[in-house]
Amino acid sequence: MHFTESRQFTMGISFHGGALVANYGYDGNANYADVYTATPDDAFFRFACLTYSTAHLTMHSSSEFSNGITNGAAWYVLYGGIQDYSYLWHDDFLFTMEIGDDKWPSASALPSLWAQNRPALAAFSKLALRCGISGHITDAGTMLPISGKIHVESINKTIANAADTGFYQRLLVPGTYVVYASAAGHASSDRVTVTVPTDQTAPVAVDFSLVPGADAASSFDDVSPAAAPFASAVALLLLAAVAAAL
Repeated sequence: MHFTESRQFTMGISFHGGALVANYGYDGNANYADVYTATPDDAFFRFACLTYSTAHLTMHSSSEFSNGITNGAAWYVLYGGIQDYSYLWHDDFLFTMEIGDDKWPSASALPSLWAQNRPALAAFSKLALRCGISGHITDAGTMLPISGKIHVESINKTIANAADTGFYQRLLVPGTYVVYASAAGHASSDRVTVTVPTDQTAPVAVDFSLVPGADAASSFDDVSPAAAPFASAVALLLLAAVAAAL
């Protein structure tokens, strides 16, 4: 957790054994039920998982999971996992790749697992280099980096930038979006309409320079109304885990 908190990750993978499927959040929900529970970024999560499963030698042809992907909560509900924690608290789009039915594969199986996953890893990694929009949030007076957030009007989830450099990357599937930036002690930027192309080879560059003044935006991350009780439940579970450790 400290490692995640000290860095500004865009995407990540957690590898598991015991099944063959690309898993994406949410893993939990407020109803403690095994039902599809979408994040505000469900479109990108599905897009990224399909990218991985399609490039994998066999995952996409799964007889158990359609196209070799699954929403975590739809498969089985889970609380306190790093996948949802990373997305909700650190804006890190984390995925769980279940890479084989054998829960504890032997060392002799590793070359085969590597061969099966290598093309998928390459395809998945390119998404972080190519997808969405990226740029910097700076102070209009000093032109220095400031800590801020990126808002997409059609997606109820803000993404924080790196406070030391001002850099951000907002992962998005192809489409047209209305985007703006906010920061404490500054007026929010004008809305900008951005088109993310289908044949994207690099993030669309969008920089924001904010004028010092009234802070028109909330300092809290947006979450969908359905996810808010779930976020609270996860927070309580994390606090309980810390208390138990002490």
